[in-house]
Amino acid sequence: MAGHPKQARQFRQPEQEKSNKGLIIGLIAAGVVLLAAAGVVLFLLLGPSDVPSEQVAADVPAAADANRDKSSAGEGDAEEPPAPEADDTESSAPESTGAESASKEEAASEPEPAPVEEPAASEYILPDSDTHAYTTSELGALSDWDLFVARNEIFARHGRGFLNEDLARYFSEKSWYTQRYSPEEFDAMPSPLSAVEKQNTETMLALEQSRGSQYL
Repeated sequence: MAGHPKQARQFRQPEQEKSNKGLIIGLIAAGVVLLAAAGVVLFLLLGPSDVPSEQVAADVPAAADANRDKSSAGEGDAEEPPAPEADDTESSAPESTGAESASKEEAASEPEPAPVEEPAASEYILPDSDTHAYTTSELGALSDWDLFVARNEIFARHGRGFLNEDLARYFSEKSWYTQRYSPEEFDAMPSPLSAVEKQNTETMLALEQSRGSQYL
């Protein structure tokens, strides 16, 4: 009789262990369910959109195709502007272009004027008689003919003509001489000589008279 209670305790211990294991498994399952539910809530709160990405990608090309159809329909309805005719194209060019090109061609075709060469000093008896007042001593080395020509050279520079055939022939051979007045016209007009030129003619005439030149 004394051995029966011990056997009863031995049978109750396995049943208690089984109940403890079932409780632990239930707690683990509940935890897994809670974690899954929390993950779903976080996905819904933090997700980019309720609409699936595949659906959005499918809608975008459809809208683009619709816009493309509209634009192509508008391009087909619009009329192309007529091409300009040849006459209109030529008339639209600025007129100033032709004028400028013509003026450039004229400027290129016109020859440049040749530089004016000054007459050589050798063509004058006294090259500076219009700017330098000569003294009697400076003129003393001239012959009577050279002195006579040098005095009339001052008048010839202003275009006076000469009745003396020797003077007329002499000055006609000079490149700088051009007769513009007859002797009578020149002598009747106000004298174009400068003060220096007048002084030189008086000095040379006085020297010729003192010499008794044959050309007076």
